[in-house]
Amino acid sequence: MRLIVFFFYVLVLNLGFVLSAEGNSKNFDEIEYQINDDIITKLDIKEAFVMNSKLKKMGFPLSIQRDDIINDLVQSILIEQELHRNNVYISDTDIINQLSNVAKGNHLKSVNEFKSIMINAGIDWDYFLKIEKAYISRQYLTRYLPLVNQPTAKEIHDYYLQHKRDFFVNKALFVSVIVFKKIDNEMFSDLEKLNKKVNDVKNQISKGADFETLKKKYSDEAIQNEWKIKDDYEGFPEMWKSLLTLKKGEVSDPIDTPDGFYIIKIIDVRTDQELEYSKIQDIANRRITDERNKKAMENKLKELKEKAFIRGDLPMTSGHPIKTTEQSN
Repeated sequence: MRLIVFFFYVLVLNLGFVLSAEGNSKNFDEIEYQINDDIITKLDIKEAFVMNSKLKKMGFPLSIQRDDIINDLVQSILIEQELHRNNVYISDTDIINQLSNVAKGNHLKSVNEFKSIMINAGIDWDYFLKIEKAYISRQYLTRYLPLVNQPTAKEIHDYYLQHKRDFFVNKALFVSVIVFKKIDNEMFSDLEKLNKKVNDVKNQISKGADFETLKKKYSDEAIQNEWKIKDDYEGFPEMWKSLLTLKKGEVSDPIDTPDGFYIIKIIDVRTDQELEYSKIQDIANRRITDERNKKAMENKLKELKEKAFIRGDLPMTSGHPIKTTEQSN
């Protein structure tokens, strides 16, 4: 099971959920949003929450926050609509081929064996196929994005100078941790209350409250002040990578994991040996290119949103409200 979670880790980070065309036949009193000719209902949002919750328990870094779920649903619809305008359709064969690659990557004999593992873990297989379709759709959309410029030698070197602390192996972080545990089968409203509590503690820290005092008051788990996290660099879990940019004395934003939220203060940072410069160049080149591709995708999705007919007050994205058709009229 760990192998499967690891293989899907990057896949799930940018995951959206595809809304079936069958949604158009649902009752109008259930409709939350309309995106061109497609709709999102309360049931769609609830279903996505339930599936995200199950996958998070398996180790997938998925959000179960309502705003994130809605934005994922909207993005998936916009992507599929754009592909259809270009006469691109994801076939069952495309999905099966993708699943076959996953099965082989995890040393499984067949897609059916992989299916059995997921079902035994409580995952709805039909819904998981929609997730795969969303992933493939996003990959297909990249074909319609403008080509990004490859980083120059100077850009790569400048990136290295700006991120030198990232390029050390066997980095050890000594930290103090405030833990907010999640409860199995926790309801959506309870998780929202927990999220509010986490953000309140973070705001207190930002205003100068003593970290250790807040830890004694709020933490659900006693973690020693010296908690050593070793980094083998490329293998470091994505959800913890933000810690590597922090300096001694700084505090992280809340980190959402399947088990709970963590607010972490850096007590000390120790590094051993810097990577070879050739490896640094390769990593820097990949990071810069990935960031440019990510920006190109964000710009494309922004363009699709601006052109779309959207009814319903969509949640904030990156601090800025999405303007709906109703608001613009």
